[in-house]
Amino acid sequence: MAVLRKGCIMGDFIKLFGKLLKKLLCYSDFYISRWLRSFTEFPTKQVKMLKPNSFDEAIFVLEEIAEKEAELRIILNQQDNSRDFATVLHHGFGQTIRNEWKLWVGHSKLYQDMYLSFGLFHADDMSSVILQTFWQRFHGYPETPNIFSMAYLWYWQGMKKTGEWDGQANGGPVNLEMIPSVRAGIKMEKLKLEVWAEKGNKLEATK
Repeated sequence: MAVLRKGCIMGDFIKLFGKLLKKLLCYSDFYISRWLRSFTEFPTKQVKMLKPNSFDEAIFVLEEIAEKEAELRIILNQQDNSRDFATVLHHGFGQTIRNEWKLWVGHSKLYQDMYLSFGLFHADDMSSVILQTFWQRFHGYPETPNIFSMAYLWYWQGMKKTGEWDGQANGGPVNLEMIPSVRAGIKMEKLKLEVWAEKGNKLEATK
């Protein structure tokens, strides 16, 4: 009888422990997700402190931030591809990049570099190409900013043909004929991807 009673008490204890453990795991998931969400919504001061003047400098600045910010490293590792990474950070962190690095201003040095290098003129496109390329560098993939840029340029070409966009940005006309330099960059990037794959490396996952 005593053994049976002890067994019942032990069973009740195990059930109670199981319930407590389940609640603990739920709370930990909640706070971890809340912690990561706070990073995407309320970015770090380092973005405001460090002002890159070129695309290469922008990637370097993000590398510096990732070394100090565990939240950013976690998000980098959570996303399977560069597009998802840029999408997750588009609001909050991405918005701060656009505002603090003056990607909305046509005369900023970073804006001019992105425009002359890739033909980009919209701040959303610029921040996405920066974030996508940064994800590739962090994970050791071949970097393909020209391929990313061409996708956005094709989008604006389509908008112009349908009349949904008048070809103006930042108070002046946009010259989409700068694309040949981007196409040359794409050829080099595709070659890098072929060499990368030939060595047995996996290409970036796409959806």
